[in-house]
This record gives sequence, structure tokens and C-alpha cells, in this order.
Amino acid sequence: MATESLKLQLEIVDLVLAALAFAAAALFFAFKALSGYLISNLSLALTSHRQPTADAAKDYVTVVAHLKKGDRGAVTLHDAVATLYCGALEPALEPMVKRFPAVGRLGTVDVNGRLEVRQSTSTVIPLLSLPPGEETQFSTFFEVPHGQPCTIEVAILGTWPWRRKTRFQWRASLVSLPN
Repeated sequence: MATESLKLQLEIVDLVLAALAFAAAALFFAFKALSGYLISNLSLALTSHRQPTADAAKDYVTVVAHLKKGDRGAVTLHDAVATLYCGALEPALEPMVKRFPAVGRLGTVDVNGRLEVRQSTSTVIPLLSLPPGEETQFSTFFEVPHGQPCTIEVAILGTWPWRRKTRFQWRASLVSLPN
């Protein structure tokens, strides 16, 4: 009789410990989710260079967006846009907007058993994905009025490859002052 009672008590302790372990695991994963672990980690950094053109009234401004994918999951890029706002006085000049064309995947064609890149967007897999640890950069340039300071804003839009309803956006900005 005492053996059965001890066996029953050990089974109860086993069930309680299993329930506590399950609760601790649930709390751990809830903490990870709430603390941003499931947010796709990608860093965005901008660089810019400004130089005069042959026309003394204008400058060229280059914009380079550096993307570095973190260690968790992949990101599919949907769009990347650079916007320039020039002028120190209000109202500023009309903003200039350019999309970074390299966000899309290029198409390929089989030529005698060898794949070649085409300069058109892929119809099979049109979006570029960045796996963990991947780095890339996109660049463009603008022609701006000489002597005007400009604010550059870049926005990157992406999703998880397996869940497109979860949308991520990364933004960065910098200022380009006249030389």
C-alpha cells in the first residue's frame, strides 16, 4: 500500500514538473516574441557624395544604401526608394524620388545549356531575397541645385519569404551640404 502511495505521489510530482517546464518554455518563447526576436533583423546605413557638374548651377549627389541581414531568417525585398528634399527655406523645392532598380531579380535564359542573365525582371522569381549574414548595397544619383542643402531619405520595404502579410520597413536619412 505504501509503495502505491509513493508511486502516486511521484506521478503527481512528475506531472507538476512537466507542467512547470511547459509553462517555462511558453514564457521563454513569449518573452522572445515580445522582445523583438521574431522581427527580421536587417540594418540599413547610408552614404552620400556630392560633386559639381559641368553646369555650375547643379551638383550630382550619389546615394548608397548599405543593407546587412542579421543572423535570423531571410528577408524578401519588395521596394527601395530614395527621396531628396532640397532647399533651406520653406517651402523646399519639390522632392525628387528614385527607386533603386537593383531590388528586383533579373531574369535568366538557357543558351545551349548555359544560363545567361537578362536585363529584364524575372517572371518566375521577381523579388530579391537576403539570407542571414548577406550584405548588399544599392545606389543611385540625383542632379540637385548647386548651393542648396539636401535631405536624403531612404525607405526599404520587405517581408519574410514564407509570410508576406508581415511587412517590415527600414528607414534612414542623411544631409548633403553644398561643397
